[in-house]
Amino acid sequence: MINTLNSRGSEWRKWDLHVHTPASNNFIGSWEQFYTSLENANCDVIGINDYFSVAGYKQIAQAIQSNQCNIQSKVLLPIVEMRMSDALTHKNSDKLINFNFHIIFSNAINVDDIELFLKGLKYNGTKIGSDYDNKEILQHIKVGFYDTINSLNEDSKFRDNFLIWLPYDEYGGIDDINPIEDRWIKEGFIKKSHILGSANQKQIDFFLWKSEKFAELQFIEWLEYKKPCIKGSDSHSHQYPIGKLQDKDSKPIEKFTWIKADPTFEGLKQIIYEPEDRVKIQASNPLFDNEKPYFDSIVLCEDVKVYDDSESTLHIKKETFNLNPNLVAIIGGRGTGKSTLINYLGNSFGKTKEREVKMLLNNCFSAKYCKVINPSEEDIDTFTASNSNSLDFVFIQQGGFKEQVRKGKLSSELKRVANLESIAFSDTLTSEINKINREIQECIEYFGKKNENSEEINTQVYCEKIIKINQTLLSSITNSKNKEDIENYNKNLKEISKLQNLIKKAEIIEEKIKDFLSDIESTISQLDEEGKKLFSIPVLTEYNESVETTKEDCKKKINTFKTTNQTIADSLKAKGISGDFTTLLNNVSKYQKIISDGEIKKKEIQATEE
Repeated sequence: MINTLNSRGSEWRKWDLHVHTPASNNFIGSWEQFYTSLENANCDVIGINDYFSVAGYKQIAQAIQSNQCNIQSKVLLPIVEMRMSDALTHKNSDKLINFNFHIIFSNAINVDDIELFLKGLKYNGTKIGSDYDNKEILQHIKVGFYDTINSLNEDSKFRDNFLIWLPYDEYGGIDDINPIEDRWIKEGFIKKSHILGSANQKQIDFFLWKSEKFAELQFIEWLEYKKPCIKGSDSHSHQYPIGKLQDKDSKPIEKFTWIKADPTFEGLKQIIYEPEDRVKIQASNPLFDNEKPYFDSIVLCEDVKVYDDSESTLHIKKETFNLNPNLVAIIGGRGTGKSTLINYLGNSFGKTKEREVKMLLNNCFSAKYCKVINPSEEDIDTFTASNSNSLDFVFIQQGGFKEQVRKGKLSSELKRVANLESIAFSDTLTSEINKINREIQECIEYFGKKNENSEEINTQVYCEKIIKINQTLLSSITNSKNKEDIENYNKNLKEISKLQNLIKKAEIIEEKIKDFLSDIESTISQLDEEGKKLFSIPVLTEYNESVETTKEDCKKKINTFKTTNQTIADSLKAKGISGDFTTLLNNVSKYQKIISDGEIKKKEIQATEE
């Protein structure tokens, strides 16, 4: 039997990799209540995620083994939430903050080995050790981000068996890092991570390199490779519905993290290699996003003999082949019957050429065909092997694709299946459609144009915002009281400048008197005692005192003007007027022009909208 739980291949499933247990300090509810929550969870893969601990995961595993908890076919992964010892300044304040990160372990690792690893981590110069059993202490432990990752990579038990999940614009997320001062540190954290935590579509697109503002080389410098984003419920209560995401008020919303992979740790690793195609955060199953018919399964209710030939003993064994609605590949060793199975399917519905030895059709061979991607009962047909069956689909035998293309039959066959054979397209109409599409694209690009702050600038809302800002500035600085204050401020600055120049001149005079006195004193010192008594220079001494008095008076006046200006500046800032007060009055014409240009821009936007 080849049929297994995952025989359809990769399917979209709900994953919630952020579920806390009573092992977390602030959990609400008992273990029995949490077991019930697990059993009722509408989620296929659940990450048991506690602070610096896998004690919760371990207890659940024991409960499942002893039949205290029945999670049916759900899969659990051990995840540890940690806080970095690395502290950085918050981008909007001077406050130092620490950031969280999660380690997703493979459930194939012995949980005792994970516990041993966690107990060996160092914080505040000592190992966690016996503190591991105190969940209140675990809540406040901080460890080195890079040290922890290096320790995991150095241990062969963990290498390739863990993933780093880094919160971005959520609790403990690195979006709070100052993007200018600590840019390189932030980039380093991202490069070391496999998965980012965000449900913001703009942020998800950024990590998938979808922003048109930046070149591919810039993304490589920042991220190294495209990164998938996921989001967990961060459930801390037995009452919270596992799987559902939360809004800003921590209330459940109808959004889930969907991952297209086998429900295993190795399946999760696939999102690293195909981040765009393997992860979606939305309400409905992404499978339903694209409508199409498909084969759901091929069923053989008993062994089926293939050829109507007494000498042939070739059989297709009794089996059910569950098929994926997307690309399906039937794999197996050479000579195991892959081509025979597919050709039997084609022959059953009259799609293959006549053979010298005919296939022996058997009504025990059937195919379930769904007309739509999310079918109701009336949308499902089951066809059995019979020459009278007529199921319309394109069938190309092995090796026949090249022939179909070479003979130009493939496009005509596709048109036939889609009932488009009799439709001819007008060249004039096609040209008109292309022209309209180009105009639509130009409009999309026009309205999507953004400034350096990621604001869409070609919108009425943005124009109104710019006009209002400049009208406020204009009315503020042209207000009679504010205008008088600004003029007094500038007048005081000029007076300060004059006084500062006077001080510099006084210092020059002071220096000249000093030099002159030094020269006179040198000459007098060469005279005899009788000659020295004849000389006195009281006038110059008085000059010196006058200069010093002048300097002190100037400094006092400067301090008075500065105090007055500070009072004016504080008053203006309280009214929302800031910047260089010396040029504010000169900006009147500039603000008037911005307002005028804004009104013109609004008319341009209105015309483009129409």
